[in-house]
Amino acid sequence: MVQTVFFYPKETIMSKDKNQITVGINREIIDTETDSSAEFHVIRHVSLDYATGFNVVLLDSYVRKSTFERRGRSVGSMQLNIPGVPPRGTDVLDWAYQAVVAAVEGGAVDAYGQPISANSLTGAELVYADLPEAAI
Repeated sequence: MVQTVFFYPKETIMSKDKNQITVGINREIIDTETDSSAEFHVIRHVSLDYATGFNVVLLDSYVRKSTFERRGRSVGSMQLNIPGVPPRGTDVLDWAYQAVVAAVEGGAVDAYGQPISANSLTGAELVYADLPEAAI
């Protein structure tokens, strides 16, 4: 059994500023069946398996960020398998967002030795927001 554990440098798993948090991913994705598009994606659920490093991230997709901000409906969702283990003391959501958009190195394999391929959000732009004053 081949087990691959990815270690991300601290600067790549934290938000871009210590007073900010990652709130979503910006990338237009067009559904080929309906020709509808969604450009803002947020993590709804993260399931971590520390023993195997096999993790599942569920994301909801919105037409735009403003739809999400006004609590409008998502137009779809996607499930992605993310390999690796977040380092101790890391914000799990920041880690998950970084892992979703991270470039996939050639020859990378998951905990079961299967090749890891890019997903539809690989290379997308992360969206940040300032922390509320009470949290600083």
